[in-house]
Parts: sequence; structure tokens; C-alpha cells
Amino acid sequence: SAEVHRPDGKVLPIYSIKNLTGHSIAPYKIHAGKSIPSCNTGGSARMKCGELWAIETFGSAGGIGYVVNSGPSSHFMRGSLDPPRNFQLNALSSNAKTMLELIDKRFGTLAFCPRWVLQEATRSKTKFSKVSTGRGSGGSWWEDSLHELCNMGIVTPYPPLSDLPGCHTAQYEHTILLRGSGKEVLTRGSDY
Repeated sequence: SAEVHRPDGKVLPIYSIKNLTGHSIAPYKIHAGKSIPSCNTGGSARMKCGELWAIETFGSAGGIGYVVNSGPSSHFMRGSLDPPRNFQLNALSSNAKTMLELIDKRFGTLAFCPRWVLQEATRSKTKFSKVSTGRGSGGSWWEDSLHELCNMGIVTPYPPLSDLPGCHTAQYEHTILLRGSGKEVLTRGSDY
């Protein structure tokens, strides 16, 4: 077990965060379905030659090593670029459809935050009706559109995660490619 000695003399234990994992990566799919935990969970997933992996470790100093959702979503992502089903598409407002086109064109399946959507809308001169539809969260025109896309299961919201209040958490990551001759670390730099 590791610990941190703070300048004020307090000693905090460091725990591995048990409910966050690394993951396999596929073309245009950052979370490709297989997970690799940083502690023993009894899983049986196997890493295979030719696979790309995000090896992630998560630590908590002063917490319990378990995170929960803690507040409104700050990031969003499309799970795939499959078009929405007809019932989903028919239920969307014109603003939500326009936002979906912008998201698909600019971000694809990569994570994004609302600020980036607004910046891209301004840059590309995308035309949205600036009137709230009243069908979403009751916020601005873009909040309602994003809320619609999330409610229909087209976009996935990702809220902030936290351990106990006042604790400190950290994440480290390397991307590796498994080859027949061994692993190749693709993200190694002079700082890590």
C-alpha cells in the first residue's frame, strides 16, 4: 500500500480506483469493448496480438478507491456513427438534427464538450434556430438540442466522476500496440 505525506503532516493512503479501467481501442471507437482493470477483479479478458489498448491507471489519495457520478455532464460522445433509427430521427427537433450533423462531421465518435460544439457552429456558420424548443432541459437552444440527443440514446453524456469529497484523484495513461514481437508503447515521451 502506498501513501502520500502532505506538508501539513497528514498521511493519506493511496488506493487504486477499482471501477475505472483501461480499454481496447478500435478504428473510430475509443472504447472498443474490452476492459483491463488496474487491480484484480477476477475478469477473464485476454489481450491479443494486433490489438491497440489504452492502459490506464487511476489512483485516489484520501478516498476509498471508488468513483461515482458527481454533477451535470461535462463531456459527451457518440458510441458509433450509425444513423439514428427512424423513430429517433422523427422525434428530433430540427435544431437537434442540425446539431447531430455537426457532431458527426466534426467529432465523429470522439468525446466533446458543449463549448466545442458552439465554437464549431460559429466557425462553420451552422444555422440553428436560437429559440428554445421547450422539449429539453429548459435551457438555451443548444442545451435543449443536446438534451434531446441524449434522451434519444444518440449521444451519451459523461458526468464528472469523484471519490470522497476532499480527496485527490489522478489518471495516467499509455497507448500500446501489441505485436508478435512484443508491445510497442505509442505514447512514451520524455516526461512520462
